[in-house]
Amino acid sequence: MPTDLPVISVVVPCYNEAEVLELFYNRTVSVLKGCAPDYEIIFVNDGSRDQTAKIILTLHEVDARVKLVNLSRNFGKEIAMTACIDFAAGAALYYRCRLAESAGTYSGDDQPMAPRQ
Repeated sequence: MPTDLPVISVVVPCYNEAEVLELFYNRTVSVLKGCAPDYEIIFVNDGSRDQTAKIILTLHEVDARVKLVNLSRNFGKEIAMTACIDFAAGAALYYRCRLAESAGTYSGDDQPMAPRQ
């Protein structure tokens, strides 16, 4: 039975992440292309004061799989994660807790993909 829903939803809370968003996006897409044909990347802007939301919107313009949840102020990582998860449509979820570190080495904060219940 074919479906238009993504197989994987990558959920990413963001707070003042303008400097690393494009690098994170490029690295994430390169991995996802190799393991899942259908995916979405949901960024939640948690009240950033830099250009985070603008950059995410620019990424969405070139890749419709990029989604933005824009919070009115900084609510904190837990609320931001909940907003992402509530918005996600994928059969499996993967979330990134420390976006800035994804541009560098593995931080240990990666969460495994979990099937939705």
